[in-house]
Formats: sequence, structure tokens, C-alpha cells
Amino acid sequence: MFKLRPGVKFHDGTDFNADAVKLNLDRILQTSSSPRYPEITGVDAVQVVDAATVRLQLRTPFSPLLAQLVDRAGMILSPAAITKLGDDLTRNPVGAGTGPFKFVDYKKDDHITLTRNETYWGKDAGGGALPYLDKLSIRPIPDETQRLNSLRTGEIDFADGVPSKDVASIKSDPTLTYSAIAALSYNGFWLNATQDPFRDVRVRQALAWSIDRQQIIDTVYYKIPVLSNGPVAPPQFAYDPSYKPFMRDLSRAKALLGQAGRSGVTFSLMITAGSPIVQQQAELLKDQVKDAGFTMNLQALDFPTLVSMLTKHTFQAGLSGWSGRLDPDGNTYIQYHSGSASNYAQYANPAMDKALDDARLTFDQGQRASLYRQVNKLAAEEAPYIFTFHDVTGQFSTAKVKHFTPVPDAIYRFVDVWKQA
Repeated sequence: MFKLRPGVKFHDGTDFNADAVKLNLDRILQTSSSPRYPEITGVDAVQVVDAATVRLQLRTPFSPLLAQLVDRAGMILSPAAITKLGDDLTRNPVGAGTGPFKFVDYKKDDHITLTRNETYWGKDAGGGALPYLDKLSIRPIPDETQRLNSLRTGEIDFADGVPSKDVASIKSDPTLTYSAIAALSYNGFWLNATQDPFRDVRVRQALAWSIDRQQIIDTVYYKIPVLSNGPVAPPQFAYDPSYKPFMRDLSRAKALLGQAGRSGVTFSLMITAGSPIVQQQAELLKDQVKDAGFTMNLQALDFPTLVSMLTKHTFQAGLSGWSGRLDPDGNTYIQYHSGSASNYAQYANPAMDKALDDARLTFDQGQRASLYRQVNKLAAEEAPYIFTFHDVTGQFSTAKVKHFTPVPDAIYRFVDVWKQA
């Protein structure tokens, strides 16, 4: 049973209420192809008790529910806006939200504009209205060096990440602010487990043994990220820092290729175009795996195309990270459970499915930690995805940006941020 905050309005002026919550959750539950669907499959029915009360009827115990509802699956949109905007909702969600900033416009490859929600319910500690900022303008700047230069010159106030090589100089610059905490995300690349050459687990494992992930972290990312041992991230309760899979071992890599009846393997790795640091990482990977008998051809694509090919499973390998979720379920279930929307590798293993399903059925933290460590080990050792590192998140801004609080999910929250004149 959930009690809703009274008096909240959507940006289009309509009421946020139990009917709106039901409509949004039902949309997910009735669309099995939705990436949100596997996140709340434990919900059997959504019932409106009254305007301010919603009851969720569950099929079984479902321990990740609260973590899922404070994330994407629980982002409730205006029913009126859904009806009015139709297919345009995803690119032009005018009036759809309830948050501190209202969507104004979006221009592809140029900007997104948000303005202050004058009727936002939130107040600061002194009872003052939030948010403080009048407007947010979000611009894509794929080139990390250009992004940092724009920050240094004051052309932008806040950056979504900065070049690792420049962190030391940023920390010593009084005009900039740098702070970092461990993030829930992980980085690496997908291997299509239903197509050659990676349908054979031995080939996937050989590729994993051929990579020196610590060298990538040290040389490309200047020792800032944390070496990854699987999808469970350091801030999550099930993380096991003692587990150490797949350190580079060329003899093992070559032996596994021999067992698979191969002396060498050629494949294409999709990467996001326009990012010097991604290109540098990919070139280093290409050089590393060559020593074990792999020929890696790089295929640079714009990010939407890369994601589309991952979703359609029309690829051999694809460099793409996961932004991370609060509960380990969100870093594992929809990526590695058979048939899930974001299982880009199309990996299927009954042992994996059972561990993931069992972890949803218990609320015992110790049992869940044990199950997610099994999941983590299977994901790492069967290699549908080769994990390289867990990133950091934080504040990368001019010193004029005040009161920003970083959160491990790396979603930036500006509700009580202000900019010094």
C-alpha cells in the first residue's frame, strides 16, 4: 500500500493521483517488450484504493520492488500528456512530469531546455521554494577535451564527466570543483552469445583472458575507476572485493581457443564515434587481444545506432556500459536473465535464471548477497559481457556551482543547487 503526496500537480496542471500511478504501471506491465517490464514483473495488479492511495498486488515476494520504484519504473507521467503527445512523448514530453524542472524543448544533437517549475511542492530547510535555478540547458559535447575547455572558459557550468588525464589539474584549479564517489555503473563490452564467433563460451573466455583490464584503467583512465569483477558494483551490498576473475593470461586464452578448434578469431567491436577516450580504450583492447590470436576490427557508430544494433542483436561485440541501479537486481536481472529486454548478448543459463529469480523471492539480506555473488561469478566467468571497470560519479563543475550532492546512481539532481554570481 502506497500513500501519495497530496496536492502535487503535473506540469500540464493536471493532478498527480492514484489513477495516474495505475495507468503508468499498467502501461509497463502490459508491454512485455518494455525495458521496464522485467524490473516490475513481480507486480500482478495495480489497484486504486482512493485518489491518494495505491495498492500493488504481488504474484510472489518481490524484494527489489522499492528500489525499482525509486528508479525509472516509478517515474510517473501525466495521463493527459501521454494521450495528447502519443508517439511524440519520448522526444517532446511537454507537461508530462511533476519534478522541479519542466521540459521546454529538445533539438537533436544541440540541446535540451528545462525551466523552473513554479508550482513544485519541495521546500528548503527554511521553508523557501525550490528549485533555486531558473533554467537548465543540457548540451551534448562528446569530445571530452572540448567539454573540459568549455568548463574552464565558463561556457558551461557543469560537465557529465571530465578527462581522467586532467583530474589532477582540475583539483588544483580554484575556478573548478571536482569531487568523486564510487558509482553503481559498470563498463565493458557485450559479446553476442548466439552468433559466431562468440556462441562458444570458450571463445568468450579466451577473449576475457587476453585482456589486461588494469592496464586500461591505469593508462587510459589514470587509475581513477575501480577494476570490475562483474556486474555487482562497489556501493551495492552484495559486492565482493575478494573475487578476482580473468586477470590476463595469454597461455589460458590460447589453450581455450585451441579447445574450441580455432587458431585465431576475427570479429568487429562497435564503439561510440566521436569520443577520443573511447577510441583510445578500443585501440588498446585491439592491441591486447591480438597477442592471443584475436583480430579486432573497430566499427565507430553514433550512439543511437549502436544501441539499436545491441537491441536488435545484430552485432558481434559492442562497447557499452550500464549506468547502474540501487539494488543488485537492477545491475543483473534484465541484462543476464534469459529473454530479458536488455540481455543484448542473448545469454541463457538456467543456473543464472534460478539465482536471479530466487534473489527476488527473499528479503534476507544475507541470502540475497550470496545469490548475487553467484550471479556475479556466472556473469564474469561465462563472459556474455566482458567487465573492465566501475566508474566514479560526482561534481565536475565551475566553482560557482554550489550545494550539489553526488549520488552513486550518477543521476544529477539540481533541485537545491544554486549558482554563485
